[in-house]
Formats: sequence, structure tokens, C-alpha cells
Amino acid sequence: RLAKLTRVEREKTSNLLRPAFFHTVLLSQQFQGVVVSDDDTFKKFLAGEHQISSFSTYQWAVYLSMNQKISEGLMKQISLQLIVANHLFIPPVLDCLWQSFELAGFQLRKPFMTAVKGLQIMHPGLAADRVVDFVKKLYLNAGLSVTREQTILYLLAELSHHSQFQNIKRIMPFRVNNEFRLLPMEAKDFLKLIRSF
Repeated sequence: RLAKLTRVEREKTSNLLRPAFFHTVLLSQQFQGVVVSDDDTFKKFLAGEHQISSFSTYQWAVYLSMNQKISEGLMKQISLQLIVANHLFIPPVLDCLWQSFELAGFQLRKPFMTAVKGLQIMHPGLAADRVVDFVKKLYLNAGLSVTREQTILYLLAELSHHSQFQNIKRIMPFRVNNEFRLLPMEAKDFLKLIRSF
């Protein structure tokens, strides 16, 4: 569609979009390609004005991972980098939740807060697993005893925004009983916090 515009219209569109975006649209139309972009406004513009498909960096990484084009380790690294770059709703893979907590200086700030948002879009069983694994590490780390409860409450409060939070609450006690077998007092404490929601 852009190729059919007059020169004045093309310049106006180029100024509106900025040259890099404008050339992306032109190239995508010329080669019938899709666009990888993390700019939601630009992706909406592509779909609405030019019927161009697009997807995010995370979606591209998931596609590559599912097709075994990148390793699990690289997928974890990409996910963590996106979380650190403040991309919201990136499901924290493997131990990304803990790593983001470390990067936040073991405090309730970014990138940990960003990583927690990703739990809200995960399958209930996976979200429960990530939370239980994370909380177990909290209990095993004696240096975090002062902020442990506050961190767990924050985590559960954010998780309560999950559309299937009640399912997660039903799953977590089973996971806690399995993972905290050697930590009965900690299990009791954590289960009490879960029940408070």
C-alpha cells in the first residue's frame, strides 16, 4: 500500500513513522514478511493500517525454542534479558524468578517486580511450581529472613491477579507438601500465608 503512495504522501508517512519504522513497513510489504517488534503501538499500526503480521522478541524466542533452534539455556537468558529490560508478562522460565530477585538486590523492586508479573499469564500448575520453588529458596536463604514474609506476601498478592488464582491456591499446598518435606515448620508458615489470600 505504501508503494502506491505519491512522493508527498510517502514523505509525510515517513515523517510520521520515523524513517526506521517507515522502511520496516516498506520492506515487509515488498517481501511479504512479518515484523519482529516489541513496540505495541507500531504493531497495532502494522495490523490496522497495512495488514502486516508482527510478533514480539519473546514470541520469536519461544518459536525458536519450540522448534529446537535455540537451547533451553539461551531461552532462559533471553527471558531474563527481556525481564531486566522491563518487558512485562514474560513468563519466568526455570530460575529466572530467583535471578531477577538477585539482580534486584533481594528487594521488592525491578527486575524482580517485572518477573513476578509474568506469573499472571502462566498455566496454573507452572505458576504454582515457580512460586513454590522460589519460596523454598527464600526459606533456605537465612540472610533473607527479615524480608521473607514481605516478599512472599507481595508474590501472592501479584499472583492473585491471575485469572485462575483459585486453581493455583488449590495446587500450591500439594507442591508445598512435596517440596518442603524436610522443612515442616517452613511449610506450615508458607501454607498459612497462602490461606490468607
